[in-house]
Amino acid sequence: MPDGRIRSVAERLAHSGLPQVPVLHTSGVLGPEPLEPLQQRHFPVGSLHPLVSIADPARDAHKLHGAWYGVEGMPAALEVARAIVDALHGRLIRIDPRGKPLYHAAAVFASNYAVALLAVAERVMREAGVEPELARDALTGLAAGAVQNVAAAGPVDALTGPIARGDDETVSLHLARLSGEDRPLYSVLARETLLLARARGLSLLWLTVNKGNPSVQVYRRLGFRIAADLMMDIGGGFVMDDYRMEKTLQVPLKPE
Repeated sequence: MPDGRIRSVAERLAHSGLPQVPVLHTSGVLGPEPLEPLQQRHFPVGSLHPLVSIADPARDAHKLHGAWYGVEGMPAALEVARAIVDALHGRLIRIDPRGKPLYHAAAVFASNYAVALLAVAERVMREAGVEPELARDALTGLAAGAVQNVAAAGPVDALTGPIARGDDETVSLHLARLSGEDRPLYSVLARETLLLARARGLSLLWLTVNKGNPSVQVYRRLGFRIAADLMMDIGGGFVMDDYRMEKTLQVPLKPE
């Protein structure tokens, strides 16, 4: 049921003669607001959101067992939520209702957008000449390994690949061969990866640019070309136009 219909169902329940039992909705993004008609009639209300990817309810229902659940609400509603989660051998995350949109956005990043990224990766792999079935098996195995590494060590220590090792030439090759459709997405993700690499201790670059007679000094772990291609804004930030600086800048990341 769409989230927008929760309130209308709550209004019907509020006038149905139902005893004042706890009522939970399962929206990940909404707080108690849609259950206000019930709350006004002194029903304990709250929400119980399963952090589970269920593409097919019949096939995936077993995933609810042992899953994580985001919960918020009034004490009596939370007791019912806990009983449900305990019966499913799940685990609870207490959510501030005001933070639910961000909580749910985080879930979308981790689940829905992971699927979208794998679809892009599969398409790019096919463009490289790999058979679709092999591409899917290989890439989902790779992604599963990356997720396991994050679970074991956290994202900073789990980071691998060309940016983690400061290999700007490989990244430049990627950018040169990717389609105009895929290159912007790659660049946005590369920027986030650079921040992880920085947290891991990678010295990214040190630029000195003078107006009038531009001169660039680059101490390479990741070089000027990748910085230009990614249109990054690290520290003070900079603006690129055909690989030329438009303002004087020193990026405060000293070389090793």
